[in-house]
Amino acid sequence: MTTIIVLPNIKTLTLLFKNNNYLIRYFYQLTILLTQNNIKLMINIRPILVTINLFFMLVEANTQETWRRPVTFSLFTVATQLPGGKVTPIHPGIEVGTEFRYNKSDKNQWLQTVKVGGYYHKYSQTAIQVYSELNYRKKIIQKVRGDFRLGTGYLYAIPDLQTFVLEDGVYKKKSNPGRSQLMVTSSLGIRYQLSDSNDGPQLFMHMQCFLQMPFIKSYVPVLPNTAIHMGVSWPFFKTKN
Repeated sequence: MTTIIVLPNIKTLTLLFKNNNYLIRYFYQLTILLTQNNIKLMINIRPILVTINLFFMLVEANTQETWRRPVTFSLFTVATQLPGGKVTPIHPGIEVGTEFRYNKSDKNQWLQTVKVGGYYHKYSQTAIQVYSELNYRKKIIQKVRGDFRLGTGYLYAIPDLQTFVLEDGVYKKKSNPGRSQLMVTSSLGIRYQLSDSNDGPQLFMHMQCFLQMPFIKSYVPVLPNTAIHMGVSWPFFKTKN
C-alpha cells in the first residue's frame, strides 16, 4: 500500500499561519498519518510535529486568555450637594485608573476599578482621592453599555479657607495641612464603544455621588458631593483573564 502525503503550497501555508486552528489540525492529522502507517523517513519527524502541534495549541490558548486591560482617564466637575442640583460653577478635577474583570460575559459584566484623582473646589477644599469600585456593566444595544458602581476609598482634604484661633485676645492664623477622610461612592453612567471589540477604546460619561466623612463633626459630619465625569477608556495593559 502506497501512502501519499500532500504537502501544502505557499498559498495554503499562508492561510494556515493566519488561522491557528487550521494549522493545529494540519500538523495533528499529519502526525496521526505517520504514526498509523509507520512511515519511515530519513529522520524521525514525528516528535518534531508533536512539538509544533503543542506549540500552536499553547499559542492559541494564550491568545484566548489575554485581553487589553484599559487605562481610564476623565475630566470632571464637582459640586457640594446631592444629585439633582446645578453643577456650575465649574470646580475642576482629573482622574486616572484601570479596571479588572471578574467574568467574560458580553451582556452582563462584573469588574473592579482602581482610581486615583483630585479636584479643586474654590472656597472649600483641594482633595486627593484613592478608591476602588465594584462595577456592574450592562449591554444596552450593540455598542452602548451602562455602568453602575459602588465603592469606597481614601480622601485627603486640604481646606481652601484660612483658619484663625483666638490667643490672648488676638486672632492668629493657624496652619492646616489637611486631614484624612473616608470616601463612600456610587455612580451611574453610559459608555460607547469606538470599535467592534468589547476591549477596544470607549468614550464614557457618568454621574458620581460620593460622601466625605467625617467632615465637621460638630454640625456637618457627612459632606455630600456630586461629580460629572467625561472621559475615555483605552486598552493598554495586555493581561491574562
